Amino acid sequence: MKRTLVLFGVIAILLSVIPLFAADTDDEEMHIKVQIAFVGITLYEDDGVTPYTDWTIGMTTENTANTMTKATHIETENEGNGPVDLAIYNDDLGAYGGCAFGVGTNWGPAAAVGVDLYLLEFDEGDDTGPPGPYIPTICDDDVAPGDQVVSALAAAAVSHMYLRFTTPSTVSDGCEHDITVTVLATIP
Repeated sequence: MKRTLVLFGVIAILLSVIPLFAADTDDEEMHIKVQIAFVGITLYEDDGVTPYTDWTIGMTTENTANTMTKATHIETENEGNGPVDLAIYNDDLGAYGGCAFGVGTNWGPAAAVGVDLYLLEFDEGDDTGPPGPYIPTICDDDVAPGDQVVSALAAAAVSHMYLRFTTPSTVSDGCEHDITVTVLATIP
């Protein structure tokens, strides 16, 4: 019996000591830091302030190349918080408002001019003028994601875009056409 009491006494002492050791803990903390890439671009006229809306070529002839000048080029500013790739796609909205010079037909983008097919090309210059020599990228996609024209444009940087538009070699109408060009920014 004495041994049993001693055994219970030892167990009781051990049980009273163990919680003291278990209560002595240590912890460390860490933080997760994350930022979502914000993609934002704005197209400006040559002044870098006025939003870019239209490049009006006006009356021209078939199979004629028209290249943007310093005054008509597009300044594309990366307003996001990281680098972006820029791509272009374009589509003709058809004869603008219809016309009396034939049945309005849609023109389409292509790698070479043809019947109702136009050629849109891109090259990057600077704020002093178009590149020389002009070494274009053909922009013949009419859906997103388009043709990539600029890689890894840094945050707050500006790309000076100079487009060349060549009218179709043959057209089905003499109507004014309104081509929508979309500049798409994506994370590289």
